[in-house]
Amino acid sequence: MSSRVAGFAAWIAASLGENRMRVIARFNNQVTNHVVRLWAGHAPHMAVIDHVGRKSGQRYKTPVMVFVSGPTLWVVLNYGSRSDWVQNVLAAGHARVRYRGRSYSLDRPSVVMSSEVEALRGTRLDADKKVLRVILR
Repeated sequence: MSSRVAGFAAWIAASLGENRMRVIARFNNQVTNHVVRLWAGHAPHMAVIDHVGRKSGQRYKTPVMVFVSGPTLWVVLNYGSRSDWVQNVLAAGHARVRYRGRSYSLDRPSVVMSSEVEALRGTRLDADKKVLRVILR
């Protein structure tokens, strides 16, 4: 069930496009994320990324949609790779994540196209959707 929800959300994001999703991102950042953070670190296909602002040095917690395959976590970039949290994680080269109630270190982040990821085949992600690839430790 939860993989269907995650796939459906990714499909909506792909249908709306990155520019429209940026408008939704601003609303989510101010309103929705505060509520979602409470349970996202425990729900299947959801996680909370704990990262540090590259300019401010401030700590942030961002709820995200994820798929896990072995030691690799794939974060769906519904708002595109220009999102502040993505840029923060890429600049730092690491972050922390709360997934299924456990905390992990994230290493070696990189942005790739979902079509390049065998583990994401069969999901409802469009082939041109970008995902953040990180290794769980």
